[in-house]
Amino acid sequence: MKDAYRRLVEAWSRELNNPELQDLEEDFYIVIRDYLGGLERLLEQKGSSDIEGMLRARELERARSIFIDLIKRRSMKIFESLMFSEMTPEESNLTMEEKNAVKHLQEFKKSLMETCGEMRPPPREDLRRREGGGREELLIRLLKPLPKITGLNLVNYGPFEAEDIATIPRDNVDVLIKRGVAVKVNWDTKRND
Repeated sequence: MKDAYRRLVEAWSRELNNPELQDLEEDFYIVIRDYLGGLERLLEQKGSSDIEGMLRARELERARSIFIDLIKRRSMKIFESLMFSEMTPEESNLTMEEKNAVKHLQEFKKSLMETCGEMRPPPREDLRRREGGGREELLIRLLKPLPKITGLNLVNYGPFEAEDIATIPRDNVDVLIKRGVAVKVNWDTKRND
């Protein structure tokens, strides 16, 4: 059981410290589910009144918390990759359950795009936030190549090369900056010559 806990913590730590989806064994979720189930059965059989039982209960509580956080982090990375870019997560990094979810998300995205039709980028004057609505778009400089992405406004952007300049919805910019793919460009129209 200690090996399963160690594997869980190591996987969570890798996911926490890397912006890209990290490799997991295909049966990882099954192994951790069995480990958590085994801890629950031990607690039911032996209770948690002695020191060993209290430690076991604490281990179960921490393992569940780490497992839930790991699933949330991986799910967000998979979702962002599928919905906001043309790239799909590296299949070798996915568990069996995640591969199934990716398949359904790809079908969802395809259906959504077919329903909405191909949308054209807004005219240049609409790139700034309009009074009374509209999404704010920001100017960014790409630090790395980036495949075509679909913005939250369902408009396709890219593909981009490193050092390209682009105007993209703020929500997408925040994700790209967090991942180290882009930096915001600040213009100062006033020149001090």
